[in-house]
Amino acid sequence: MEKYKQILVTKMSKDIVVDPEDNHEEFQNRIENSIKKGTKITYRGGNRKPQKEFDESLKNFSPKRTISEKRFRKLFNSEHCFMSVTNENIYPYCKLRFKRYPFLFLEANPVTFYYSIAFDVSQQFLQCHSQMQSILKSDTFFEMKEAKLAQVYSYMFKVNSIAVIFSTMTLEAFANQELPNHNVIEGGIKINKESVEKNMPLSKKLHKIIPKINKVDFASKYPKKMEVIEELINLRHELTHLKKKKGSGITNYEELYQRMLDVDVKKIVSVVKSYINFHYPRLIMNFKIPK
Repeated sequence: MEKYKQILVTKMSKDIVVDPEDNHEEFQNRIENSIKKGTKITYRGGNRKPQKEFDESLKNFSPKRTISEKRFRKLFNSEHCFMSVTNENIYPYCKLRFKRYPFLFLEANPVTFYYSIAFDVSQQFLQCHSQMQSILKSDTFFEMKEAKLAQVYSYMFKVNSIAVIFSTMTLEAFANQELPNHNVIEGGIKINKESVEKNMPLSKKLHKIIPKINKVDFASKYPKKMEVIEELINLRHELTHLKKKKGSGITNYEELYQRMLDVDVKKIVSVVKSYINFHYPRLIMNFKIPK
């Protein structure tokens, strides 16, 4: 056994060398530049239509198009709020500061922000798979194939982890947005938003709470897609609550790394979009990035 381990360590230290013509930085840039689609960031989270009387009062309101920096800084305090008012909605602005300089940021819906991250990296996942297939078909000798596969997988693991985590965050954010501050559902059970957000598992929110609030049940209509969501939640749990599991030899995380290699994040991201848009049509929309 000692002899075997010594041979293995020597082999890894000598043979796993990155090809100078295919270094990690070039590979990463090639993958990132392959993104062909994006996600529209929306500004609909939690906003309501303005009251009629407020609409009427705005007709006689003519604000200046620009204000001085000194005036802007004076307005930029906790007692003032900024908003964009349209005929259909009120959109709030966040007051942010970079170092000491203040600026306004139109408050985006975190659901679409989170999803856009997962969607972007899912495209990189496809490129990683394609790269690994090309390595297998190449005429390179076995040891170099090993090295290149390991190199691509190290990047794929990061890509898949981001996709898994942000896909789950998308579902969690959406579920929490849907929760009312208080409500009575079937059986006379009273929902307390803060309690549900903090203490209830995501799976239960999606299976039990959201269907009762929205009067539609995604799991009943699309059981196969719901299975994908359950697998996603389970995998996110494994990633964030890391536990040692003995694998072959002396490994502790071989099973997790294999799951991260086998997972189809493109499918996961697609199912997450289906779940969100099932309850809130067209909340998540993708578009082609112009060349």
